[in-house]
Amino acid sequence: MKERSLRSPQSGLLLCCHQATTTFVHFGSAGRTYRRYFYSHRTYRFKCLSVRGLRTFVTAQRLVVTLLQVSMNKNSLGVFSISEESVEEPRTLQDTVSSESFAAETLRSRFFAPWFPSFFFPAVGCLLFGYDIGCTSSVLRVLGNIQASLSSNFGDLSSLTLGLIASSSLFGALVSSVVAFRFGDSLGRKKELVLSSILYSVGTLMEALSPNVPFLFFARLLFGAGIGFSMHAAPIYIAECVPSEKRGLLISLKEAFIVSGMVFGYLVGALWEPSFSHLDYLLSWRLMFGSGIIACLLFFLGVLFIPESPRWLVLKSSQTSESFLSRSYIELARSSLIRLARNNKQVAEQQLASLMQALREGSLEPTEFHGVFSYSELLKPQSLKPLFIALSLVTFQQITGQPSVLYFANRIFEDAGLGFIAAVGLGVWKLVMTIGSSIFVDKVGRRPLLLIGATGITMALFVLSWLFSGTNEVSFQVPIVAFIFIYVGAYQIGFGPITWLILSEIFPLRVRSASLAIGTLVNFGMNLIVTFTFELEREWFGTSGLFLQFALIGIVSVWFIYEKVIETKGLTLEEIEIKLRGG
Repeated sequence: MKERSLRSPQSGLLLCCHQATTTFVHFGSAGRTYRRYFYSHRTYRFKCLSVRGLRTFVTAQRLVVTLLQVSMNKNSLGVFSISEESVEEPRTLQDTVSSESFAAETLRSRFFAPWFPSFFFPAVGCLLFGYDIGCTSSVLRVLGNIQASLSSNFGDLSSLTLGLIASSSLFGALVSSVVAFRFGDSLGRKKELVLSSILYSVGTLMEALSPNVPFLFFARLLFGAGIGFSMHAAPIYIAECVPSEKRGLLISLKEAFIVSGMVFGYLVGALWEPSFSHLDYLLSWRLMFGSGIIACLLFFLGVLFIPESPRWLVLKSSQTSESFLSRSYIELARSSLIRLARNNKQVAEQQLASLMQALREGSLEPTEFHGVFSYSELLKPQSLKPLFIALSLVTFQQITGQPSVLYFANRIFEDAGLGFIAAVGLGVWKLVMTIGSSIFVDKVGRRPLLLIGATGITMALFVLSWLFSGTNEVSFQVPIVAFIFIYVGAYQIGFGPITWLILSEIFPLRVRSASLAIGTLVNFGMNLIVTFTFELEREWFGTSGLFLQFALIGIVSVWFIYEKVIETKGLTLEEIEIKLRGG
């Protein structure tokens, strides 16, 4: 018979109540405040409260009933052993948490799910990506001002130099995406997030303290490298740690964090704007960059204490030459699963067995499997199909014109004298539509939202093409702004959050990191291509022709989603892998 030991904090008497509670009483001198520990044999929960005159409260009748109800053994150390058969273990908490205080466990259970930090802190890393977009637009306005050039040794910055400052973070993200492709599985999800947080923090401080333009370029590259690592690791980590029934909501909310970061960046830019804050131009843009250090430190401190992804640990357990399962990594995976399941050992063991079985079934052939990942596996049919779907979605996400539409939005807003107000308004609109998509993604499904979003942006692009075909764009400002908002809203319903959600779901475990790194690389690469070819294409086709081109691509994207994209709603990552192998 197994026994469970409970140690009283001081020598005393263990009283187990017939009314579903057992009372630990520490008797002291009269008039003191006594502490009662209630131990529920049904819920395994401890509650603490202080009362005076506890002797009068504890009656002899309860003591007699208790002593008759439960057998107790007392040793010299004051440790009482309770028979396992006399205690009905609950499904949600099968063992007491010896390493944590009851108060911390109760607080986490009541206010936060055990997997919440595994979503929130990686999402903060994505918020910093959005913050960079919003903040940099404000910084460029300040650096481009003639008064700023007179108050610093940066000089009069050309449009090309300002463009390079803005895009240098994207180049950093491209470089880190390549590194993640090669070393992502070696680093692990958590270490990659920690590395991202360090690059964010160092890059932010260097941006704020940059003495000249080359130093600012380098700082932006470092910050961009943090973006690449974060955008690669965050969706994988969240997908592998949160419950499958909440995966769609939480990964979609990651996009909401990006949009929130953009709005936050716009607001910080407005706060430190020289005309509003009356600060010197040299100090103004430095404070815009430097304000991001708060989120950087929150990201860094948060990811230090989240558990490693149990799926990555199981994958690492297979990458040993001695045996298929390395006990050290398996024990770490078990510990991580127990922590994410609020100490439910039974559920954790079931999940661990399922993960190990899925990894075995996902191997190439039993005789060929040696536990070491080979990039040639990306060319196997079980990897090529999800890779084709993912890269196509990432490409359509960019070549349906998002950078170009937003460029024209900013231009129209500036012409109307509504630059800042409209930019913040558009950011809030993006956030509202993203949250709406996140709420419905696990109810409606991925494919329907993608189809609705792609259809919406295609219709909006056709109308914008017609509006820009007129000779006087000023007279069409109101409908142009309206359909820009429609385009942005449709984008945030579909391509914005759902693309990254699908990328985090459909890849087999053994190629997930490398495949998503390719997706991240293609995403930033296509963004750069669309941005740099924008003016050239506008000269060739005109504004109307450019939007017509995007609309025609939108039609192709609708067809592709309908024919090729699978529905993953409600499925575990392992069930999605099986579905793609069989489909």
